[in-house]
Amino acid sequence: MARVFVNSLQQRLLLIAVLAVTVTLCAAFFVTISTQLQVQKKDLVSRTEAILHVLATSLKAPLEKGQTEQVNAVLSGLREAQFIRHVHVYRAALYEQQPLYFASYNRPNTAPLPMRTTQLEELISPRATADYVELAKPIYNDDRHLVGHVYIRTSATNIYQEMWRAIAIAIASLLAAMVLVTLLLKLMYHRATHHIYRMSQRLRNINQQQNYSLRLVPSGYTELNQVSISVNGILDKLQRVMQYNEECEQQHKKLTQELEQDIQQRTTALRKANTQLIDTLEQLHASQQRRIETERLASMTDIVSGIAHEVNTPLGLSVTAASMLEDSFVHFASHYQESLSPEVDSQLNDMREHLDIVLRNLARADELIARFRSLAFEHAKEPSETLNLKKLALAAGEQVRPLIQHRQTQGIVVDAPDQYISMRRRPLETILKELLENAALHGFKGQKKGIIKLNVSCNSETLHISCSDNGVGMTEAMQRRVFEPFTTSKRIDGHPGLGMHLVYNLVRYILKGTIHYESQLDKGTTISIEIPLSD
Repeated sequence: MARVFVNSLQQRLLLIAVLAVTVTLCAAFFVTISTQLQVQKKDLVSRTEAILHVLATSLKAPLEKGQTEQVNAVLSGLREAQFIRHVHVYRAALYEQQPLYFASYNRPNTAPLPMRTTQLEELISPRATADYVELAKPIYNDDRHLVGHVYIRTSATNIYQEMWRAIAIAIASLLAAMVLVTLLLKLMYHRATHHIYRMSQRLRNINQQQNYSLRLVPSGYTELNQVSISVNGILDKLQRVMQYNEECEQQHKKLTQELEQDIQQRTTALRKANTQLIDTLEQLHASQQRRIETERLASMTDIVSGIAHEVNTPLGLSVTAASMLEDSFVHFASHYQESLSPEVDSQLNDMREHLDIVLRNLARADELIARFRSLAFEHAKEPSETLNLKKLALAAGEQVRPLIQHRQTQGIVVDAPDQYISMRRRPLETILKELLENAALHGFKGQKKGIIKLNVSCNSETLHISCSDNGVGMTEAMQRRVFEPFTTSKRIDGHPGLGMHLVYNLVRYILKGTIHYESQLDKGTTISIEIPLSD
């Protein structure tokens, strides 16, 4: 039994408890000091309020009369109170919102304190800090009129000096207790901690080696033996848990890999579906835009063709009447010219000139009407025939070449294969001619050098036509209306602006093809056409 008592940690814990009580007493001592410090601070606030009340009563009469000497005499009596550091006296002003500085008291060897005119209202309630207490009080006369304010600042230095003395005693006591505890712990270390160190070293080896099959060995202490048994039980459970975790981790890795593969496959499929959907939407949007543009141009074509048809008959009658009038005028002039006076002869000459103007403009109008009527798809019923692409392209170039003969630095280059195709002749001839004519008339405005290239090629399914120039190009406004009727850059030169509109109608409606353009200012324009070939 005596051996158990000697080897028991419980007895050693009792000894530590005694030491803990000693430390607790020291802590209580510090708490007592803190409590006393708070009480003394409250006492300092009470004394500050009492002195401030006495000062307010003593300073009321001299402050109201403005007697500076009496106010200073009252303040000089504060030198006996060592805890008073600063006193300010402020006098109320009739026309000022803030009071005016009147007099002050500063403890000897103490720097003056800045004025507190803007903080007087806040300092009516005591402001206590770790080093000082501030307080202000308004001074009223017997009629309850504000005479001024008195501000006081007291120091807590004396309180802290007492506190430090008490702390020094407490620290000395605490150091003595710590020395005693240290000596006792050293005695316990050699007897009790040796076995604990062995257990700790054993546990450290188990942790570093990750070998949870190792176990703690028994020691000579009952409590440590119980600890060893408990730790060994924990190691048994931990070993089983580690084995289970390894199995679960392997299953988790396998499931994670399968899930990642599944997610990757689904992501790829979703990305592909989204791409297809975006492409379909873009194609649908482009198709809708082309359909709207086609219907708009078709409506304009119908309007122009209808107007041309309605105007054609009265215009033909006008041409016939003008021709008959010309014949009658020639017959009249040939039979009666010799018998006419000079004045009548001059009038006849004027009439002849006017008649010529009428005939020329009627002929021009008839030409325009013919071009308008060409928009009415007169080539739709024309049968297909075998055409030589090279001959057809060269013929179109020769028709347009007179338009640029006077410009020696400009030319037309035609590139077409010596190949036969089956297609309507008149639509294809018109397309080639209008493309070259449009480039020759509008592509080199203000330029002396330039070249027009006409490239024609085909395969078993599609005929490709490209007409490009290195001229001035088109503005954005012109590009938006390039296929609309009456769009031209040379209206003052008599060009109606129907060429590209006619090409668009022939390609889209007669030959069922597509037409596109690319143009940049000062770099030129390219018109690209693709026409499907019939079987």
